[in-house]
Amino acid sequence: VVPQNGTVATKVDTGPTGLYGAIVVAPAGATFTEPTYGGQVSIGSQVDVHAPGVPAYRDFTLLLQDTDESIGQAHMPYPTDVTGVTATNYRSGRRTVNDVDGAYSGEPGTPILKAYLGDPVQVHAIVTPGSEQMHVFSLGGLSWPIDPFLPGADQVQARAVGPWESLEIKLAGGAGGGTMTGDIFYGDLRRPFTAAGMWGLQRVLGNAGCPLKPLDGRSCGGAPAPSLNRPKLTPASDTGTSPIDNVTKDAMPVFTGRADPNAAVRLYIDGTLATSGTAGPDGTWTLGAPALADGVHAITFTQVGSGGESAPSDPLSVRIDTVGPNATVTSAPTDPTTNPSPQFEFGPQGAGAAFECSLSATTDLFAPCTSPMAYSGLLSAAYTFKVRATDVAGNTGATASTTFTLDATAG
Repeated sequence: VVPQNGTVATKVDTGPTGLYGAIVVAPAGATFTEPTYGGQVSIGSQVDVHAPGVPAYRDFTLLLQDTDESIGQAHMPYPTDVTGVTATNYRSGRRTVNDVDGAYSGEPGTPILKAYLGDPVQVHAIVTPGSEQMHVFSLGGLSWPIDPFLPGADQVQARAVGPWESLEIKLAGGAGGGTMTGDIFYGDLRRPFTAAGMWGLQRVLGNAGCPLKPLDGRSCGGAPAPSLNRPKLTPASDTGTSPIDNVTKDAMPVFTGRADPNAAVRLYIDGTLATSGTAGPDGTWTLGAPALADGVHAITFTQVGSGGESAPSDPLSVRIDTVGPNATVTSAPTDPTTNPSPQFEFGPQGAGAAFECSLSATTDLFAPCTSPMAYSGLLSAAYTFKVRATDVAGNTGATASTTFTLDATAG
């Protein structure tokens, strides 16, 4: 309603004039970063999405707006040029007249969708509610499945979309279709709207200068980043009875691994940065951990290069155990005894402990043993039986003992 006599307009249709936005639903638990430096964000038409259990992807939202009520209608003179607004996210590309200006290079003014070759890409193309026309959206001949949630769905290179409608596009092959770098068209294939500026560029990059933060697990060139093998305990820190069980009594263990030669390395414990260092010329690195509590810990490392910090290595699960098992004697001969073949039972059992026993009238002499432990042919004397237990981490607990006097002649 046009205001009259100085009054304020009411019931204004804001559709043709803008004020648009979109709510994009990402996978549960997703976080979002801006593409250049990787800072955390919560809004934006161009974001990188990091969600549990799925590869990170670049997410672009495009709002297409027009105000032309006439183009395409059957009346004379027949309209051939678009009038009014032809915008993508409130901006228009370069206008041409019946395509006579030919090819165009440079910055179009509309959003540039930047990604590395093969980066996973999702595009949300939305025609704003106040628009008048149908549009035919294209990503320059690149394909996407007609239903992004249906495995094996037919693929298309263009689709019609009108006011209040949207397209959900998961680009096949990722940015550039996985094969092409450079600038690639996107926009409306209805030529009058293309000429009127409803177009933009996808800029598919190589790794020159690494202008974008690589997606998780990918490099500046867009290829999957080389995977890092899990770190290992150094031999000195691997105190366990097995070299492959990753159990140690060392509360400040030292880890080793291999990265790129001379790369900066960061060691993480349970997802928290613990320390950092530099790999040697052969890529080998060694880093000590701070004091760790008893229990299981996940150890990972990353390397930092020109493309930023890599994805974490495969995790090493390490169990810290600094407390040894205390042995107990659960069965022994009576004192005194006349039995020259006494038997002893002891524990704890079932915890992976290894036992050593000693039966002597003079000096202790420990040897591996299992419960029950039987002796024979003993001579008359006063004896002391001792047992100690060592767990899989290498901890030896308190020794248990019992004494008895044997009168072998009385038997």
